[in-house]
Amino acid sequence: MREVLIGLDFVQIYVLFQFTILFLFQTVQHKRARTSNLGWSLFYLVWGCMILLNVFRVFYLDPDDALELFNAIMILGMIGSVIIVNLLERILQYYVKTKYAFSIFGYVFSVVIAFLTIEQKQLAFLVWGPIILIFTALFFKKILRDTVGQLRTYFLLLIFSFYFVLFGFGLITPRFEKLSEIAHISLAEQYLISRIITLVAFQIMAIVCLKFPVFEELEWRRHLKELYVIKTLESVPIAYHDFTKTHAQDTRVTKELVAGGMVGISQILGEISRAKKKLQLIDHGDLSLCIEHGEYVFLVAIADDDFYAVREKMRRLIEDFEDEFGDTLQDWDGNVDTFEKIKGMIKERFA
Repeated sequence: MREVLIGLDFVQIYVLFQFTILFLFQTVQHKRARTSNLGWSLFYLVWGCMILLNVFRVFYLDPDDALELFNAIMILGMIGSVIIVNLLERILQYYVKTKYAFSIFGYVFSVVIAFLTIEQKQLAFLVWGPIILIFTALFFKKILRDTVGQLRTYFLLLIFSFYFVLFGFGLITPRFEKLSEIAHISLAEQYLISRIITLVAFQIMAIVCLKFPVFEELEWRRHLKELYVIKTLESVPIAYHDFTKTHAQDTRVTKELVAGGMVGISQILGEISRAKKKLQLIDHGDLSLCIEHGEYVFLVAIADDDFYAVREKMRRLIEDFEDEFGDTLQDWDGNVDTFEKIKGMIKERFA
């Protein structure tokens, strides 16, 4: 069993360091997601180092040296959890202005526990655990309300995987060793289960973040600039919202907007919308025009990039709008004031 446990530990270390490098490449390649990718890279680096130190502590060192190394392992574990808290709290600022209180407390707490005894460290972790649970509960409540479809699925996978990582590591701590007696398994088998849980959970977390930029998607508000609602048949803009200015929201399309060339763009898009193949994206390098089509209208969102979260909100706004004004849109007389209610719809969907 010793050789199996050591083998699984080194597989975990290899996987974690590999993901560290992958996220570093993502940091260089994707500037808009640089902070989150760098955070994930540091997370995997810290936990990989922690497992490596734990291998030497458990299998290769005498008890006195192992005790000293255990101090470093606990501090690294604390730092790794704080990195995740900080990544989540960056998103939470859009909903609750915590001013990074949880992250600051976590980093200060990490410094403080470095000077505590082993017993005091274990008590400190018992304090930190409920704090993480309170924070993630607050985060869940806000984020799950704002996410839909694929984004919500990946986000839930990410969070539950993180919980399984914590649970897996908890199984090898002295406080959880009695679980083997309750489950009628040997302590070695409990350690084996722990390795398998953490290995699978780490890989799920990394695959989710590499395949679908969950954290970048949750920051769509920083990148969304403007939204246009355009009547398909006439190619006429009937509503406009500027997300860069909280006061700039009006269903009446101004002369300045027309002069700015949106009518010309909408005419082109109107022609495309009547074609069999409908255009979904116009990439202008620094800006993207994301297009979603309905039966009577189509929406154009101007953003820094093409965001799945924004598209989902656009689709739902089209459904709401056409359900409310379907009959009016069929025989529209050209008066944009008819659609005054769309201001509230935009605010509700993109709040």
